[in-house]
Amino acid sequence: MIVEVHSRTEVNGFLRGTHYLGPVAGWKAAGALVSESGIGWDGVVVLSRPVARMAPKGTAEVTRLALRHGAPKNSGSQLLGWATRKAKALGYSRVVTYADPSVGHTGRLYLAANFRPDGSSKPGDWGNRPRKVRFTGAKLRFVWAVRRLAEKGEGGT
Repeated sequence: MIVEVHSRTEVNGFLRGTHYLGPVAGWKAAGALVSESGIGWDGVVVLSRPVARMAPKGTAEVTRLALRHGAPKNSGSQLLGWATRKAKALGYSRVVTYADPSVGHTGRLYLAANFRPDGSSKPGDWGNRPRKVRFTGAKLRFVWAVRRLAEKGEGGT
């Protein structure tokens, strides 16, 4: 079962121990997959405004997806499905996320969750304004996107 989480402290506590980029400053929505025992979480997904200032209008970004070691099969797909449904409910028409090959991310999870390849991006290459960027060593990140969220009655996401 996935529940919406409103406590940044709880979400960031989970991310500190499970995601290589650590906590987030804010979000539009965050969901947590409650463990089968009902105690604790198996994973967290964070949906935010895009970091890239030039992202198309109506775009939301999955800025964190983290699973604890030993999470049940398909946990990541469940969380991504929740994020795309939540984005649609918030009025977004597109969801993007990134796979960082420097930490072993291939994007296979995104493909399984109905995201499609949508290009590549250099980390920190989002505009002309200087900004502090946490560089992970990646020379290139792969962009994955759900280009159009399904309308009611169309099925899909």
